[in-house]
Amino acid sequence: MKLLLVDKDGTLVVTKSGERFVQTPWDQQPIDGVSDLLASAKIAGWAIAIVSNQGGVGAGHKTLEETILEMRFCLELFPQISEAFFCPDYQGQDCYRCWGSCGRDKRILYGNGWTDSGIKLAPFRKPEPGMLQLALDIHTPSVAKYVGDRPEDAAAAAAIGLPFLSAEKWLRDIPF
Repeated sequence: MKLLLVDKDGTLVVTKSGERFVQTPWDQQPIDGVSDLLASAKIAGWAIAIVSNQGGVGAGHKTLEETILEMRFCLELFPQISEAFFCPDYQGQDCYRCWGSCGRDKRILYGNGWTDSGIKLAPFRKPEPGMLQLALDIHTPSVAKYVGDRPEDAAAAAAIGLPFLSAEKWLRDIPF
């Protein structure tokens, strides 16, 4: 199995409002070319998952429920993506995993840095590698890559030796 992990904001989507951060769950639009890249990756046999810090919850700018709706809308924008992992707190102690409709029955909390199998991970919030490691542990891919747009994305990948592509390079140069 091949696994492509992608950051969300600035890698997959930008805001419709022009604001720096997503204002409502529906304030997201695909970056030009991303849908085609994801379709090519899917055809080439890659499973695809979002891995995203969502510090707006910890900062009080949005609720956890709004963030789940935001992830759900992003999954609707990109049907090639099967699931999303996100860390809503600045301490990096919690990670949510949602897929499908991201309804209450389709999300899992990995709280206090622990997986449900009792494995302690590094903090989840990037630049720490916990979210990436969790996705790799769940899927056990033979090949994996991570695409992101920020230095903390690159640092999280480097911390566990995961190949990293900048979003800019991915959009410009990388076919699947």
